[in-house]
Amino acid sequence: MTVTLTQPLISKKCNHCLETKPLAEFYKNRANKDGLQKRCKPCQSAATFASKIKAGKELTDYRQHSTQLKRKYGITPDSYADMLTTQDGKCAICLCNQCSTGRRFAVDHDHKTGKIRGLLCAECNTALGKFNDEIERLKSAIRYLEAS
Repeated sequence: MTVTLTQPLISKKCNHCLETKPLAEFYKNRANKDGLQKRCKPCQSAATFASKIKAGKELTDYRQHSTQLKRKYGITPDSYADMLTTQDGKCAICLCNQCSTGRRFAVDHDHKTGKIRGLLCAECNTALGKFNDEIERLKSAIRYLEAS
């Protein structure tokens, strides 16, 4: 009968910073074979902090967008998503699939009645605004461009 003695583990290599550190530098994790996290405490803390910051920013953006949609247009984020799906994820006018500004599509609405017409990229939304939603001015612009 042969008895093999193994030396107790006194240090471990961090999977993130790749430094070998004493076991006290690792949080416990029963799911892992050695009972410790794969990352050292500083690397684990940094990763946790970064993910919380990212999640918080995304959550804050969602809440702000949700509040703006409800306050300005009386719709929910689900209604906005449904409109975007109906438009195949594209601007209702130029059919681009992403705003050049990197922002969400704007909710286009009739300023007199408040009726929502669709979702537009920043350029198309601004262009309509510059023409004050006046159909005759837009037709005149089309005639002007066609004559050129």
